Amino acid sequence: GDQASTVGGAINFVKELEQLLQFLEAHKSATNQHHQNGDVFANVFTFPQFSTRPCGIDSPAAAAVERRSRIADVEVTMVESHANIKILSKRRPRQLLKMVAGFQSIFLNILHLNITTVDQSVLYSFSVK
Repeated sequence: GDQASTVGGAINFVKELEQLLQFLEAHKSATNQHHQNGDVFANVFTFPQFSTRPCGIDSPAAAAVERRSRIADVEVTMVESHANIKILSKRRPRQLLKMVAGFQSIFLNILHLNITTVDQSVLYSFSVK
């Protein structure tokens, strides 16, 4: 193929290796700390895109933000027209179906999806365009 196809294939391969590494690290942590209070997904996010946790604000609105922040942790990285989205949350029924429908409703095409579960936590890694 042409040079762009080769570079694109290499980028996708590196992303798959990163996801495999995250899975193996989570699995290793889960094996080593199975019944401890440690968070096996603690090092999944490379850098936070935003924080919804209030910083010393004591109000009903801040409490609502704190409750909402417990739903999921999200990280989005962009490269040209592609986005990598990582979502860490508790496992819930039909959760993946709702996310896929949500992405489709805003015209995002899912190119790749990786799902990693440990106990009641789930990490979704989407590659979208």
